Amino acid sequence: MSEFIVHYGREDQYEAAFIQARWSNGFCCPRYQVRMASQFRRGDLLTWRCGHCPHQTSLISVTMMEYSRLPFTKKPLQGDVRIDDAYLGGELTGGRAGRGSDNKVPFVVALEVRNGKPMRVRFDPVKNFSFAALKPWASIALAPDCTVTSDGLLGFEVVEQLGFAHRVVIAPKGKAGTEIEPFRWLNVVLGNLKTALSGTHHAYNFRKYADRYLAESQYRFNRRFNLAAMVPRLAVALMYATPCSGKKLMVRTEIER
Repeated sequence: MSEFIVHYGREDQYEAAFIQARWSNGFCCPRYQVRMASQFRRGDLLTWRCGHCPHQTSLISVTMMEYSRLPFTKKPLQGDVRIDDAYLGGELTGGRAGRGSDNKVPFVVALEVRNGKPMRVRFDPVKNFSFAALKPWASIALAPDCTVTSDGLLGFEVVEQLGFAHRVVIAPKGKAGTEIEPFRWLNVVLGNLKTALSGTHHAYNFRKYADRYLAESQYRFNRRFNLAAMVPRLAVALMYATPCSGKKLMVRTEIER
């Protein structure tokens, strides 16, 4: 926190950080790509007027900062990758029980392990765990040279069909199955995720918001070794992401059944 205050404690430092994130080589008019511009303030907002045209651009115009939605970057996992099927949510009163519950959201948890330690994770909601649903997930989530370890779920055989090296380890039933070496860290990460979500949010519409909460947890986990880098990386993401209106922010993003 003290380091954060030193770098971003004043308004001018905040502005400088976002200018560097958006125009690291100096202002550039988004219409004509011209670098000549005059600078002024409209109220408290720093604004540029293009020297070639009358177009004006504020520091946050045509960026995610116009509204409030935050993007989360996902990258393919590499090397030793452990995967498992998981669910968020529980049975609704009077609803279907088990995996068919209307309040359960299926997602794949995939963990990149290096030197026996968890490094990066992906939490990806999916429609179900069929070949059809998992094939596009594997194509995006896994780097070509990775080796995947799963517990033998039928749908995960799709990784072999796509050419990935695949190791199947059948885990014992019950708690013992969560503690064996291939899946111990995977289950620790998954357990911490669910504890954090339930402890922080208590309850929410799983089918509507699960993808956003999972993305937030993934973003923080993958940057835990360099917390200071989260601020400039978030600034870059905010400056380059397209705007999202309040109406669009509230649109339902339920996973299709």
